[in-house]
Amino acid sequence: MKAIMPTQTALYNFLKGNATLISKVKGVFDEVPQDQAFPYVVFGEFTSTPYKTFGRGGENVEAVIWVCSRYKGFKEAIDIGGVITELLDGDVDTKLTIAGYEHVMTKYKSAQTQRDNDGTTRYAILTFDILVQKQ
Repeated sequence: MKAIMPTQTALYNFLKGNATLISKVKGVFDEVPQDQAFPYVVFGEFTSTPYKTFGRGGENVEAVIWVCSRYKGFKEAIDIGGVITELLDGDVDTKLTIAGYEHVMTKYKSAQTQRDNDGTTRYAILTFDILVQKQ
């Protein structure tokens, strides 16, 4: 549970700092401002479970990331979700800087698309497992 906020902060900084992603969205948010332009990325739920190896304490932080779009169809949301997945999934060179923790690895877990009840907004909802160990 203690790793959720530092992990979310690191993930936010990492995504905001990626020029490829930022060129495709109008922002990355924890809380979306009123009247925010589309498309954008917003954090959903974060869940933590214990993760211990070699006597070191840690956590598996499950992070849900929503891509929100008003493009007709799901293409834009899926394309942006693909960029996020390429940035995060399992690449040993991708290291998040997480205060108080060592980033072990991030694994893509699942994705789904969803249409909002407004009939216009489309979502790509991505889930990642972020493994961290105490420093």
